[in-house]
Amino acid sequence: MPSLDFVLLAEAWCRDQSAILLGFVWQAYDQMRRDIPSIDERDLERSITQRLEPRIRSAMSGDEPFYVQHGSFEREKMKASPAQPPQNDMAFILWTDERIMWPLEAKVLETAVAVSEYARAIRNNYLINCLVTFAVFQLEKHTPRRFTVIT
Repeated sequence: MPSLDFVLLAEAWCRDQSAILLGFVWQAYDQMRRDIPSIDERDLERSITQRLEPRIRSAMSGDEPFYVQHGSFEREKMKASPAQPPQNDMAFILWTDERIMWPLEAKVLETAVAVSEYARAIRNNYLINCLVTFAVFQLEKHTPRRFTVIT
């Protein structure tokens, strides 16, 4: 059985995992704004994430159960050969099982309208669908083949 100290540490790490990972991203972003690195505008998203990765690594203590990698591949989603696996802009990857990753996708949006449209697309295409899927699953679990979803 693991020690109490280990269990408490594991609970602390797992409780706010998204906030912890995004905290590293924002620390790196703040550092990048201070450093003002050279960014290739011909390939803006890739150039930004390439410069962001070492700053994320620098923000981390080194004791995390994951590492960060620019341009990570998701082999779990790879189609049959000769297809290439999908590539994330960046991902946090679990040391103990490197198939498990928390991907980050970069998006450069230059206007308030573009930000608004992108946020709406994310909300409509992903968040609502996730909530609907969860709601349908919960309702089907209790009343099979009969459900109503209000979004």
